Amino acid sequence: MPWYSGFECLPRHYYWACIIINIVIVIIYLEDARENIYIIQSIPVKFSYLPCLVIMVFLQLLSLILLITDGIMVYKVKFNATQLWLGILIVVGIAPLVLGSYLFHDLYDIYAVVYMFRTNQLGDTEQMYKCCGMLGPVDYNYPRIPCPESCYHNKTVVPENIYERGCLGAMFPGWIVFVLCNAYNYTFILIILTMYLHFRLKSLYELIRVDVERGTVSRRSFWV
Repeated sequence: MPWYSGFECLPRHYYWACIIINIVIVIIYLEDARENIYIIQSIPVKFSYLPCLVIMVFLQLLSLILLITDGIMVYKVKFNATQLWLGILIVVGIAPLVLGSYLFHDLYDIYAVVYMFRTNQLGDTEQMYKCCGMLGPVDYNYPRIPCPESCYHNKTVVPENIYERGCLGAMFPGWIVFVLCNAYNYTFILIILTMYLHFRLKSLYELIRVDVERGTVSRRSFWV
Protein backbone atom coordinates (compact mmCIF):
# COMPACT_ATOMS: atom_id res chain seq x y z
CA MET A 1 0.00 0.00 0.00
CA PRO A 2 1.23 3.59 -0.62
CA TRP A 3 1.06 4.27 3.11
CA TYR A 4 3.55 1.56 3.99
CA SER A 5 5.75 2.45 1.01
CA GLY A 6 6.13 6.03 2.18
CA PHE A 7 6.50 5.01 5.82
CA GLU A 8 9.22 2.49 5.11
CA CYS A 9 11.36 5.08 3.31
CA LEU A 10 11.28 7.48 6.22
CA PRO A 11 13.68 6.00 8.82
CA ARG A 12 16.64 5.02 6.68
CA HIS A 13 16.64 8.16 4.52
CA TYR A 14 16.24 10.50 7.47
CA TYR A 15 18.84 8.60 9.48
CA TRP A 16 21.47 8.82 6.73
CA ALA A 17 20.59 12.44 5.98
CA CYS A 18 21.52 13.15 9.60
CA ILE A 19 24.90 11.50 9.13
CA ILE A 20 25.59 13.37 5.88
CA ILE A 21 24.64 16.74 7.32
CA ASN A 22 27.00 16.20 10.24
CA ILE A 23 29.82 15.39 7.81
CA VAL A 24 29.09 18.57 5.84
CA ILE A 25 29.16 20.70 8.99
CA VAL A 26 32.50 19.18 10.04
CA ILE A 27 33.95 19.96 6.59
CA ILE A 28 32.64 23.54 6.73
CA TYR A 29 34.01 24.06 10.22
CA LEU A 30 37.46 22.68 9.32
CA GLU A 31 37.58 24.83 6.19
CA ASP A 32 36.66 27.93 8.19
CA ALA A 33 39.39 27.06 10.69
CA ARG A 34 41.93 26.66 7.89
CA GLU A 35 40.96 30.02 6.42
CA ASN A 36 41.28 31.64 9.83
CA ILE A 37 44.80 30.23 10.19
CA TYR A 38 45.57 31.66 6.75
CA ILE A 39 44.51 35.13 7.83
CA ILE A 40 46.55 34.97 11.03
CA GLN A 41 49.71 33.77 9.30
CA SER A 42 49.24 36.05 6.25
CA ILE A 43 49.92 33.28 3.77
CA PRO A 44 49.84 34.55 0.16
CA VAL A 45 46.50 34.00 -1.53
CA LYS A 46 46.34 30.84 -3.63
CA PHE A 47 43.65 28.79 -5.37
CA SER A 48 44.82 25.55 -3.75
CA TYR A 49 41.61 25.13 -1.73
CA LEU A 50 39.27 25.40 -4.74
CA PRO A 51 38.74 21.58 -4.95
CA CYS A 52 37.68 21.60 -1.30
CA LEU A 53 35.07 24.27 -2.04
CA VAL A 54 33.76 22.24 -4.98
CA ILE A 55 33.40 19.16 -2.75
CA MET A 56 31.65 21.27 -0.11
CA VAL A 57 29.13 22.59 -2.62
CA PHE A 58 28.43 19.05 -3.88
CA LEU A 59 27.87 17.68 -0.38
CA GLN A 60 25.73 20.66 0.58
CA LEU A 61 23.49 20.30 -2.46
CA LEU A 62 23.20 16.55 -1.85
CA SER A 63 22.23 17.20 1.76
CA LEU A 64 19.65 19.78 0.73
CA ILE A 65 18.00 17.31 -1.65
CA LEU A 66 17.91 14.60 1.02
CA LEU A 67 16.58 16.93 3.71
CA ILE A 68 13.83 18.31 1.49
CA THR A 69 12.84 14.77 0.49
CA ASP A 70 12.80 13.70 4.13
CA GLY A 71 10.69 16.70 5.11
CA ILE A 72 8.11 15.81 2.46
CA MET A 73 8.03 12.20 3.67
CA VAL A 74 7.58 13.28 7.28
CA TYR A 75 4.64 15.45 6.26
CA LYS A 76 3.21 12.70 4.05
CA VAL A 77 3.11 10.06 6.76
CA LYS A 78 2.10 12.64 9.41
CA PHE A 79 4.32 10.99 11.96
CA ASN A 80 5.60 14.09 13.79
CA ALA A 81 5.30 17.67 12.56
CA THR A 82 8.31 18.68 14.68
CA GLN A 83 10.62 16.71 12.41
CA LEU A 84 9.33 18.63 9.37
CA TRP A 85 9.93 22.04 10.90
CA LEU A 86 13.39 21.06 12.12
CA GLY A 87 14.19 19.83 8.62
CA ILE A 88 13.06 23.14 7.14
CA LEU A 89 15.13 25.00 9.74
CA ILE A 90 18.25 23.05 8.78
CA VAL A 91 17.62 23.69 5.07
CA VAL A 92 17.23 27.41 5.72
CA GLY A 93 20.39 27.29 7.80
CA ILE A 94 22.49 25.63 5.13
CA ALA A 95 21.29 27.86 2.30
CA PRO A 96 23.57 30.79 3.25
CA LEU A 97 26.51 28.40 3.51
CA VAL A 98 25.83 27.15 -0.01
CA LEU A 99 25.60 30.76 -1.16
CA GLY A 100 28.88 31.52 0.57
CA SER A 101 30.59 28.77 -1.38
CA TYR A 102 29.65 30.53 -4.61
CA LEU A 103 31.15 33.80 -3.39
CA PHE A 104 34.60 32.47 -4.13
CA HIS A 105 35.82 35.44 -6.19
CA ASP A 106 34.67 37.98 -3.60
CA LEU A 107 36.22 35.82 -0.89
CA TYR A 108 39.47 35.72 -2.83
CA ASP A 109 39.50 39.53 -3.11
CA ILE A 110 38.74 39.90 0.59
CA TYR A 111 41.69 37.67 1.47
CA ALA A 112 43.82 39.78 -0.85
CA VAL A 113 42.84 42.85 1.20
CA VAL A 114 43.75 41.00 4.39
CA TYR A 115 47.10 40.00 2.93
CA MET A 116 47.90 43.55 1.81
CA PHE A 117 47.02 44.85 5.26
CA ARG A 118 49.29 42.31 6.96
CA THR A 119 52.17 43.17 4.64
CA ASN A 120 51.67 46.96 4.73
CA GLN A 121 50.68 47.13 1.05
CA LEU A 122 47.21 48.59 1.51
CA GLY A 123 48.17 52.23 0.92
CA ASP A 124 47.10 52.56 -2.72
CA THR A 125 43.82 50.77 -2.02
CA GLU A 126 43.08 53.08 0.92
CA GLN A 127 43.62 56.15 -1.23
CA MET A 128 41.60 54.76 -4.14
CA TYR A 129 38.56 53.69 -2.08
CA LYS A 130 38.95 56.37 0.62
CA CYS A 131 39.09 53.78 3.37
CA CYS A 132 41.33 52.81 6.28
CA GLY A 133 42.43 49.33 7.31
CA MET A 134 40.26 46.26 6.86
CA LEU A 135 37.34 47.26 9.09
CA GLY A 136 38.36 50.79 10.06
CA PRO A 137 41.08 52.88 11.75
CA VAL A 138 40.89 50.64 14.82
CA ASP A 139 42.88 48.05 12.85
CA TYR A 140 45.91 50.33 13.30
CA ASN A 141 45.18 50.78 17.04
CA TYR A 142 43.95 54.30 16.34
CA PRO A 143 43.85 56.72 18.16
CA ARG A 144 46.66 55.32 20.35
CA ILE A 145 48.85 54.94 17.25
CA PRO A 146 48.55 57.25 14.22
CA CYS A 147 47.30 55.66 11.03
CA PRO A 148 49.35 55.69 7.80
CA GLU A 149 49.07 58.78 5.60
CA SER A 150 46.97 56.81 3.14
CA CYS A 151 44.16 56.75 5.72
CA TYR A 152 43.76 60.54 5.54
CA HIS A 153 42.16 62.76 2.92
CA ASN A 154 44.89 64.21 0.70
CA LYS A 155 47.34 62.46 3.07
CA THR A 156 46.92 65.32 5.52
CA VAL A 157 47.37 63.72 8.93
CA VAL A 158 44.77 65.49 11.03
CA PRO A 159 41.93 63.75 12.95
CA GLU A 160 39.14 65.36 10.92
CA ASN A 161 40.58 63.99 7.65
CA ILE A 162 40.74 60.33 8.63
CA TYR A 163 38.67 57.81 6.67
CA GLU A 164 36.31 56.08 9.09
CA ARG A 165 35.21 53.31 6.75
CA GLY A 166 37.20 50.08 6.41
CA CYS A 167 38.34 48.86 2.99
CA LEU A 168 36.21 45.71 3.16
CA GLY A 169 33.10 47.83 3.61
CA ALA A 170 34.21 50.20 0.85
CA MET A 171 34.99 47.49 -1.71
CA PHE A 172 32.24 44.93 -1.07
CA PRO A 173 28.48 44.99 -0.36
CA GLY A 174 27.64 45.14 3.31
CA TRP A 175 25.75 41.84 3.28
CA ILE A 176 28.86 39.95 2.11
CA VAL A 177 30.92 41.36 4.98
CA PHE A 178 28.05 40.58 7.38
CA VAL A 179 27.88 36.93 6.25
CA LEU A 180 31.63 36.47 6.56
CA CYS A 181 31.86 38.19 9.96
CA ASN A 182 29.06 36.01 11.36
CA ALA A 183 30.07 32.72 9.72
CA TYR A 184 31.45 31.22 12.92
CA ASN A 185 28.43 32.17 15.03
CA TYR A 186 26.15 30.74 12.37
CA THR A 187 28.17 27.52 12.23
CA PHE A 188 27.95 26.99 15.99
CA ILE A 189 24.18 27.56 15.96
CA LEU A 190 23.85 25.12 13.08
CA ILE A 191 25.88 22.48 14.94
CA ILE A 192 23.67 22.80 18.02
CA LEU A 193 20.50 22.47 15.94
CA THR A 194 21.92 19.47 14.12
CA MET A 195 22.84 17.72 17.37
CA TYR A 196 19.31 18.32 18.66
CA LEU A 197 17.86 17.00 15.43
CA HIS A 198 20.14 13.97 15.54
CA PHE A 199 18.95 12.91 19.00
CA ARG A 200 15.32 13.53 18.07
CA LEU A 201 15.73 11.34 15.01
CA LYS A 202 17.44 8.67 17.08
CA SER A 203 14.42 8.57 19.39
CA LEU A 204 12.14 8.40 16.35
CA TYR A 205 14.19 5.53 14.98
CA GLU A 206 13.90 3.58 18.23
CA LEU A 207 10.13 4.10 18.30
CA ILE A 208 9.78 2.76 14.79
CA ARG A 209 11.90 -0.28 15.69
CA VAL A 210 9.22 -1.11 18.26
CA ASP A 211 6.70 -1.17 15.41
CA VAL A 212 9.03 -3.52 13.55
CA GLU A 213 9.10 -5.92 16.49
CA ARG A 214 5.31 -5.83 16.64
CA GLY A 215 5.15 -6.71 12.96
CA THR A 216 3.26 -3.58 11.91
CA VAL A 217 6.16 -2.49 9.67
CA SER A 218 8.39 -4.68 7.52
CA ARG A 219 11.87 -5.27 9.00
CA ARG A 220 13.49 -5.34 5.56
CA SER A 221 12.95 -1.59 5.16
CA PHE A 222 15.42 -0.72 7.98
CA TRP A 223 19.21 -0.79 8.23
CA VAL A 224 19.47 -1.91 11.86
